[in-house]
Amino acid sequence: MNNELIELIKNNPDLPVFAWVYSDVVSDDYGTWLGQFSTSYIKEYAKVDSYGYGDCTWVFKDEPEDYIEWLIETKEYEELTQEEAEKKAKDVVDNLEYHKAIFVYVDLPKDL
Repeated sequence: MNNELIELIKNNPDLPVFAWVYSDVVSDDYGTWLGQFSTSYIKEYAKVDSYGYGDCTWVFKDEPEDYIEWLIETKEYEELTQEEAEKKAKDVVDNLEYHKAIFVYVDLPKDL
């Protein structure tokens, strides 16, 4: 485990830890895979109904663009002007119930 992740966990023991696992790590037919922790950070996220590419179920507070774009494309927004739709979607994003978590990337092992 890298020092960055250890420090984040030590300084934020109540936060959950989520892993972003690169597809190269799990690209074969085995039941278990070996990966290595790499970059880690704290981010605010909100759980939402499934949307967009890959049926995402989360929105990051600092990266809401995809969710906003998806909202604007829904039927509920079709009679609004572009400006009204953007404002409404931003209001939705601003009022989501955000939570903090530690996120860590899991990549192919470099030390094997």
